[in-house]
Amino acid sequence: MALIADDLRGLVVPIESVQLHPSNPRQGDVGALSESLKRFGQLRPIVVQRSTGYVVAGNHLLRAARALAWTHIAAHVLDLDDVEAAAYLVADNRLAELAWYDNKVLTSLLTEQAQSRNLTGTGYDGEDVDDVVLSVKGVPRPAMQTVNVSDTIVWDDAVQLQRWRAFGRWLKTRYEDLDTFPQRLDALVREALDG
Repeated sequence: MALIADDLRGLVVPIESVQLHPSNPRQGDVGALSESLKRFGQLRPIVVQRSTGYVVAGNHLLRAARALAWTHIAAHVLDLDDVEAAAYLVADNRLAELAWYDNKVLTSLLTEQAQSRNLTGTGYDGEDVDDVVLSVKGVPRPAMQTVNVSDTIVWDDAVQLQRWRAFGRWLKTRYEDLDTFPQRLDALVREALDG
């Protein structure tokens, strides 16, 4: 069975018995959640409307559990009518946005975790820590003397996103002397083409 906290064992349901809410407007980083589930397991239940089986809180947690091929998940299955279920779906998404960080406290916590090599499953990597530390110190990120070009990558599934992030972490260790992901990727491509 999936790595579910002992205190939640009484709430475990088959994962196929619950469904992603079709009206969930929120998008999320399923790869980061999958990494968190791998490290910590499920420590809080999702919330499900009994009459429909729709998840009203925890849609991305469900996606991450499915990406990890879990067969069960802990869920509060509640008797909510459609109006209350929709309102809770909106509230759960919105209320998370209304929080903010005390960046000095976050910097201290992240620096400690990074020094202990304890960032796995937290949703942060070393570059994120650098960004937070620099912002607290009031240091702007190095300005690029290039034209800014952007592109969008759409992943087919969470596994592809996880591989891309792992590649980014590997790239950072290979090209430690370069400051940005585009610089590192360019260096790798130039090596491959020139070699």
